[in-house]
Amino acid sequence: MSSCARWVACSWFLLHAFAEAHEPSTWAIADGLSSFNFSSDTHNVMNNDVWPMHCLLRAWYFTLSSMSGVGYGDMVPRTNLETGFQQLVVIVGASSAMTWAAIRRQPLMFIVCLYRCMSICSNHRLHRSAVKCGRWKK
Repeated sequence: MSSCARWVACSWFLLHAFAEAHEPSTWAIADGLSSFNFSSDTHNVMNNDVWPMHCLLRAWYFTLSSMSGVGYGDMVPRTNLETGFQQLVVIVGASSAMTWAAIRRQPLMFIVCLYRCMSICSNHRLHRSAVKCGRWKK
């Protein structure tokens, strides 16, 4: 799972760098790793005072917390593309945990992983509906 998380973290950062070059609010901008220039309608990939490895470590942290189902909430997706990517990451993490539990033949662990996956999906839906209603700040 660690090597998978590394590739997903790189993809997460590349998503910010290239696919969302003209988005004024991405996860990296909200985290203080990058800043948006409104005159050129683009953001820099990372600020000059930020070490490149720090960006990768933050992306890896977000990936691991999402894949494990913890989701601390200090880093959240800001755009629809980031939200879709995060949902994919959560599904990959939950399915790999369920696969590991099934291979190890631990039915209780399989049930716990399935329950966590279902609760993550329902919590995400509740969060998105609260954002749409204006009861939750982005």
